[in-house]
Amino acid sequence: MSRSDNEWINFTSNSFTFTFSIKSPSANIGTSVPVAFNTTETIPNLETYTAIFSSTGSGTLTYNNTTITAGQSFAIDPGNTSGSYTCTTDGTHNVTVTVTSSSNVSQNDNDTVTYNSNSFNFTAEAQASSANVNTQVPINFSITETIPGIDTYTAIFSTSGTGTLEYNGSTINPGQTFSIDPGN
Repeated sequence: MSRSDNEWINFTSNSFTFTFSIKSPSANIGTSVPVAFNTTETIPNLETYTAIFSSTGSGTLTYNNTTITAGQSFAIDPGNTSGSYTCTTDGTHNVTVTVTSSSNVSQNDNDTVTYNSNSFNFTAEAQASSANVNTQVPINFSITETIPGIDTYTAIFSTSGTGTLEYNGSTINPGQTFSIDPGN
């Protein structure tokens, strides 16, 4: 007597969901904004995950203390994890993250952040409206910034006369550039 028995085994890949969010709608150029990643597995601890991000700006992601550029693959942990996004160009940045499981299933999500650019005002105010020849006239320079500390400034000295400028202990001749510090 013989007996045969057929059993069927159905193999399926683990499915997962993925969400990505930027936790601040706007930021100043050069500052980091927190981001959140959420990879939810239907069968926990079955797969490993890699991610790639892209951005319409020139930003970088930081994840697990590693700075990641657009297009660079990185391992991402399942569950709720966090990182940051930093950019040095202004405008609205659409950031997309694509996560791929070890069974080659991909999910993506995107969010936006608007980076504000720095603007500044420069004034140079002479402390006297007239002076005698060979008499120094103090000039107050002032640069006010909307985002302090991210830009450097260079000025060019010009005059309709033949004078020179003394700034921070240096003599500046007409047509010469010099660095100027923000503030008064």
